[in-house]
Amino acid sequence: MTRLHPEQRDDELYMGNTTEHAFERCSWWPRRMGESPVDDGNAFESSFPWFVSIGAVESAIRAEEATRGPNSDEKVRCYQQMIDDWRVKS
Repeated sequence: MTRLHPEQRDDELYMGNTTEHAFERCSWWPRRMGESPVDDGNAFESSFPWFVSIGAVESAIRAEEATRGPNSDEKVRCYQQMIDDWRVKS
């Protein structure tokens, strides 16, 4: 499997680098903060890699499809693209 980050697990999406404060404010669950940011042009002091489970993204798709709230179609497309991109890279 090709990974975008060396700490990424098979059932996770690498969301990029983040700060501890921003990570704690994130609404994705389950999520995980790694230890070593990758210098992808967005690495900065006190940053950490951020991972979200594929299951969380799939749950978000189901929730949006069930509620049909504002911008649901756009959210579903975005979330599905995240999963599709992960599949291509895996």
